[in-house]
Amino acid sequence: MRITNQSQLFNALQYLRSSQETLAAAEREAATGKRVTTVSDDPIGAAQLMRIDQGLRATEQYRRSSGAARTRLAVEDEVLTTLRDLVSQAKDLAIETTADSPTDPWRQAALDQVNLMIDQVIALGNTRVGDEYMFAGAETDAPPFLPDGTYVGDSNARQVEIQPGLLIDTNHTGDQLFGPAIQALQSLATELEFGTGASIQATVPSLAAAGIDLLASQAEVGLRQQELDWADRHLARQALTAQEQHDAIAVADPAESILRFMAAQTALEQAREVIARVMSMSLLDQM
Repeated sequence: MRITNQSQLFNALQYLRSSQETLAAAEREAATGKRVTTVSDDPIGAAQLMRIDQGLRATEQYRRSSGAARTRLAVEDEVLTTLRDLVSQAKDLAIETTADSPTDPWRQAALDQVNLMIDQVIALGNTRVGDEYMFAGAETDAPPFLPDGTYVGDSNARQVEIQPGLLIDTNHTGDQLFGPAIQALQSLATELEFGTGASIQATVPSLAAAGIDLLASQAEVGLRQQELDWADRHLARQALTAQEQHDAIAVADPAESILRFMAAQTALEQAREVIARVMSMSLLDQM
């Protein structure tokens, strides 16, 4: 075989190999619907996809954190509604109880009700979300309130990151939320058992103040829920934009995939024809 024919055959084999690789890539694209499945398909596109995927994973983590915070805030909102109702009922009892004698049947009935309320408030303070005591601060593995109403948690509010660098408190701590209400209720119980009508009336301002504090805390919960709504909308837009960028790089257009596949088939057939001609010429040279 002449050197010229050898060179032609080598080039034709290279072209054949390239055509086979192109056809294999076109077949893979048509079958999977993905334009980039390996780094070699598009090194620049593959690097962009890696960055986009990292961003999508981070966004998904923020959305999970936001969901967990939303659950805790919803539970606290329900607890606060119940707690405010109990304090309001206790205030009404204090206003309505004017008898000076501790043995007065109305006072005894009111005392029983208030003691029951105190137990209910302590139970609310030991509310759990999953395996965690919600109002215990960072000490979430043990009840924050003892049966007598003593707070044994800590004062560190739980926080989650819902945006890069944006932290939100997911609940109030038990001492902050329940302390004034428990103290006011216990003072009322003491006066119902041992005090006078006037001393019972004197507990009304502290009960009213506790109710106002609870209302303020519930307003804070509402603001945090609104902040989560804003963050969720932002994260959703961010995820949608990133997914669109991802698909623009990774997802193949079906019509274009078919055209590329057909072009690759044609190129492979041409490569085989070239090799056949080169081989035929080589045989003629040897005759």
